[in-house]
Amino acid sequence: MTTLSDVAKKASVSKMTVSRVINHPQQVTPELRKIVEKAMEQLNYHPNSIASALAHNRTNVVKLVILEDIDTTEPYYMNLLFGIAKGLSKKHYAIQLATDRNVGGGDGYINTLQKHNMIPKIFRIQNHSSLAEKLIIDNWRKFAPNTCFICASDRIAVGVVRAIQRKNGNIPRDFGVIGFDGVFLDQVSNPKLTTVKQNLFKLGELLAEMILQKIKQDGAQQGEVLIEPELIKSESTRK
Repeated sequence: MTTLSDVAKKASVSKMTVSRVINHPQQVTPELRKIVEKAMEQLNYHPNSIASALAHNRTNVVKLVILEDIDTTEPYYMNLLFGIAKGLSKKHYAIQLATDRNVGGGDGYINTLQKHNMIPKIFRIQNHSSLAEKLIIDNWRKFAPNTCFICASDRIAVGVVRAIQRKNGNIPRDFGVIGFDGVFLDQVSNPKLTTVKQNLFKLGELLAEMILQKIKQDGAQQGEVLIEPELIKSESTRK
């Protein structure tokens, strides 16, 4: 097993310097920190996070709260979680997942529609395709031809597609469906979904970086980071 002494020898520095790089990087010059971190990487050295946590009276665990019911087959959250976990592991932090099934989300497209003189009609459901399918079936008479369903997730969009097909509606001639995520479900849907694709893994890594920086700066605001999504046009909307 690689030890702190091995890293010190590889980097030609003292054990105290290696310890400072691990526990108090702000006390070491950037050049020296890079040398030590490179030696750690080459030797595949990972500090004892439990001992470090005890020494600094903190757990090095970040709790992530998901405000809806999810499972391990949900591609959106799995990609996001892996990105966050990877970003946290770079600084030897762990992630703890917590869920609250009683809190719902909201929609973010109202202003855009209003700018184009279009009146949005909003339906709120949990993120399940079966619930989306039932909602469309129950309200079918309210949807005139040329309606486009803009969904908060690809999972909801898949349910909308199923409902339209059950009612013998034609996609995309009579109805359009747009999802949001672009992780996996857009490709297995029939017809394939037009969707707003996000780089969820990169998003997770950036979230982890901002969380760690916030911890380092005692809760200071970290500003905003914008990751441009990409509209992927496919078979569920007109060309």
